[in-house]
Amino acid sequence: MTKTINIDGIKLYDTQSLVKDTLIELKGLKKDYQKWCKDKKEDQYYGDNVGEFLKGITGDEYTYDNSYNYESTIDNTIQYSYNKNDICNTKIFAIQFHQGGDIRGNYSDWCFYYGDVETFFCQLNDEELNNKEVA
Repeated sequence: MTKTINIDGIKLYDTQSLVKDTLIELKGLKKDYQKWCKDKKEDQYYGDNVGEFLKGITGDEYTYDNSYNYESTIDNTIQYSYNKNDICNTKIFAIQFHQGGDIRGNYSDWCFYYGDVETFFCQLNDEELNNKEVA
């Protein structure tokens, strides 16, 4: 069960716990992506680049978003890349974790995952969270 925390009276999911409970990291893809960017002389940071990289692996069109752009139920901002046409059938999911400071920057390297993307997004947007007990 994903851990929840209480910040100023608001219950939120612990971001790391949510990721760990719903997704499995594909550690080798991080190095593959870094090499892909180096070979193409592209910056590793941008969502368009990670989307192009993932399209080359899966054949799917990818887009990206940032949890800061809307209300979410996690305690940390993330930037993420997913299947543009069918979010629930995303084969590989990429996430950058915000590391503090100005929200427009300071994100981790892209991390790559597979797993239960549907549950991840349901919890990310869980409107019933405040009716649940804090773990």
